[in-house]
Amino acid sequence: MPHMQAEENKGWRREAHMRAPNEPSSSVTPADRSGLELSQLVELSPMLSRGDGGSELSAPRRSELEAPNARAYQMSPPTFLPHHITARNAFRQQLLDLFVVHHLPEEAVNAGRHRTAGPGHWLVHLSKLPDHPPSLANALLAICSSRLARFRGHRALEYESLFLFTGSLRELQVAIRNPSTRYKTETLTTCMALTMYEFSEAPGLMKQAYTRHYAGAMALMEARGAAAHADGLDHSVFQALRLHTVFQGIKQRSTTFLRHGDWLKLPWASTRKNIYDRLLDILLQVPTLYVKADVIERESSPREILDGTLDIVRLAWLLDRRLSQWFAKFKSLLPGPMYWLELSGIDSIADSADRGKVFPVSFKFPAYAIGQTIVLYWIGLLIVHHELCESYRNICALTEAPRVQEAEICTCPSREASEDTNLGKASEISTCVCHFYPSTLPPLGDRADWATTTARNICQSMEYFVDDRGRGLGSAGTVPRLMIVQKQWKTAPGDYQRELLWIQDMLNRLQPTNRSREEQSA
Repeated sequence: MPHMQAEENKGWRREAHMRAPNEPSSSVTPADRSGLELSQLVELSPMLSRGDGGSELSAPRRSELEAPNARAYQMSPPTFLPHHITARNAFRQQLLDLFVVHHLPEEAVNAGRHRTAGPGHWLVHLSKLPDHPPSLANALLAICSSRLARFRGHRALEYESLFLFTGSLRELQVAIRNPSTRYKTETLTTCMALTMYEFSEAPGLMKQAYTRHYAGAMALMEARGAAAHADGLDHSVFQALRLHTVFQGIKQRSTTFLRHGDWLKLPWASTRKNIYDRLLDILLQVPTLYVKADVIERESSPREILDGTLDIVRLAWLLDRRLSQWFAKFKSLLPGPMYWLELSGIDSIADSADRGKVFPVSFKFPAYAIGQTIVLYWIGLLIVHHELCESYRNICALTEAPRVQEAEICTCPSREASEDTNLGKASEISTCVCHFYPSTLPPLGDRADWATTTARNICQSMEYFVDDRGRGLGSAGTVPRLMIVQKQWKTAPGDYQRELLWIQDMLNRLQPTNRSREEQSA
């Protein structure tokens, strides 16, 4: 991909200072920093780890995280800059600085430039700290060295990264089993770092490992309590897990504690929610549609099926309204256009001489954070409108089936009720299978066109995120978005074979091991 070549050409340069491995420890100040070359980093890779390697360990069990008063944990004390920094710590700091600058979008590094932007990336917060516990230090080094190894094809550094990863797992389990360190910020951040490593590097090509680390991080965060994530690094890690939860909820068709109660309030005790936060609040509710649909799948009674499907319809219309209101507010915050179209520079095996490109144009955005926010909004619309259309079709099939009409008896409380079956009426009226008329449902309008509008919009935004602007994070974040669209198109009425081939082509480029992962997880 073009963005990968650009990263290699940039050469991992930055204003920084680094001592030789055998140089005595000394204080490091910003004024001491000078240029740092990639070749130096590769040659100094033996400095990355110490100790013995090990095999992958499991994520922490919930029983290990529970305490009589989990919310009364002690916050990590303020970190003060020591008088001396070891050579290994200095090297780790420089490697993390380089990773942040060259593999995170500029706006993630310089948080706060846009009112629509999300919180600063948690790695940026970490890069400001002079020291980390062993579990976190090894996890960070594993992330940075693995990314460096992949871009440069350096196998020795790749093995070193896995060595660091397993070392971090051992140290993390020690920290979780110790009541004095279990609920510290650094322990949760280590869980987040290992989750990120599995998400982007995936040793062994096992998606289950990412899911386990994500589940472990969520269990630890829940045990700490909502109030523990109100500022600084705690809030930044919390926000990162919120975004992961949106995609995990969609993938696993499940909801979590993050969608209600104190978790929607207390983490913002020291700051106000911005427009990005409010969008995630809505998106965390979207998987509820899947939860309700899965319950209906287990029902056999036509009335229960109709009742449950109408419940999905009501929730979908509520989410549609909330998304529309959010979007109106979002537009009012932008001084200029949200996006524009340019000719696409990406070719695909799905393109043909007679039919042309599948997506001849692509979206461009005024800023990375704005583009990310808009695509998240489109994902919410995609799922809500898909579920609306599916529910409408299911209701029509149920109420028009002759066998159902013959077997069911009227459950309307009165003749007048049987003639008034609006969606908003009481459930005992609207769920009479004999007298519910799909024509009384609100018209779908252009929501029925999601497969040719919203789904295509998400695909046409991909090119923007995988160029130099998105850096390494843009490519990793694009994969789950495309997989969501892929899943929706597979069940959509109509022929979307070219679009599905295009998505698979892009997934293979962005994630060369994608096919192997799917085979192993099947």
